[in-house]
Amino acid sequence: MNRDIHLVPNSYYPVENLEYPMVGDLTIITPNDLFYVRNHFEYPKVDLDNWALQIEGLVNRPLSFTYTDIKKERFAEWSFWVEVKKEQHLG
Repeated sequence: MNRDIHLVPNSYYPVENLEYPMVGDLTIITPNDLFYVRNHFEYPKVDLDNWALQIEGLVNRPLSFTYTDIKKERFAEWSFWVEVKKEQHLG
């Protein structure tokens, strides 16, 4: 995956953890390529030719989408405000 060169690595092995140094000239919306990366596990190896998203269970009509189906769809954008609180541990 291509990442912005301004992301600061906290670690690469065994997982990728990157942050943007909040000294830049940012707007209220953080672009996807500048958004922080926090992984606790390695990236899974996925065969996109055989992968499918299944929607089933308590639904009226089960659905299945391939990766190609999803990539062809139009998408919408929504803006949300996310507040992150650092937990303080007592002891």
